[in-house]
Amino acid sequence: FFTGIPMFSLHAWAFMLATVAGAWLGVKLTLLPWLRIPLKVTAHAATLPDAGQLARRARRQARLGLAVLAVALLFAAWRFEVSLVLGLATLFGLVFGGLIERAQICFTSAARDLWTTGRTQAATGILLGMAVACLGTFGAIQLGMAPKIFWMGPNAVIGGLLFGVGIVLAGGCETGWMYRAVEGQLHFWVVGLGNVIGGTLVAVYWDRLGSALALPYPRINLLQQAGPGSGLLLTFAGLALCLLLVQLNARRFTRSRKPVHDARQDADAVA
Repeated sequence: FFTGIPMFSLHAWAFMLATVAGAWLGVKLTLLPWLRIPLKVTAHAATLPDAGQLARRARRQARLGLAVLAVALLFAAWRFEVSLVLGLATLFGLVFGGLIERAQICFTSAARDLWTTGRTQAATGILLGMAVACLGTFGAIQLGMAPKIFWMGPNAVIGGLLFGVGIVLAGGCETGWMYRAVEGQLHFWVVGLGNVIGGTLVAVYWDRLGSALALPYPRINLLQQAGPGSGLLLTFAGLALCLLLVQLNARRFTRSRKPVHDARQDADAVA
């Protein structure tokens, strides 16, 4: 999704639209009674730590964070000795992990908020990020890089629907569950475990699933089908249309509604 569109692979557009539809379905499923956990309010108040305890905890966490960063940088340096690509991948992982935690980036909120609150920040940021990525990958492709193009078949639609439903029900996506798990939210350790199990099952049954849902279908490269310039413009036009639709959808949550009149007041006015 996030890398497929900047790679100009048509399957990523089908996956994105199916993900948005799956998120809508996931929102509807969360309203079912058996998925709505009742809220229990107790009479006693929770004991909160004092200022001293909070300060000591902050210092302890800062020292632990610096220690983990030092170990990660040493590991990156060792990876550079083995391979430039592995070293760069390690550094990118460190920066990416820090960014998604600080910015609280999660595809779940981008897709779910379209149908629940109308918030557009996450969706707008993702679309603009893909637009910037398109420029970088387009230049790299023109210099000889081979883009990763995947199958435009039922795999993209089915995968998008399952992804959209799953991230809403679980409350987190591949990026969201990772930083929320290390923030101490135990729920997302379960989400992460389920994510790994699901990916493992797909790998185990890939020969059967792929031969039926993916491999028989073409890999469509927009730059090859429409030409480099037209393919780039077509991708930007699609992203611009998505931005417009996101903003128009948000207006459903902000437009003014007609006030509801009391029937008794209307009767009194007629009298």
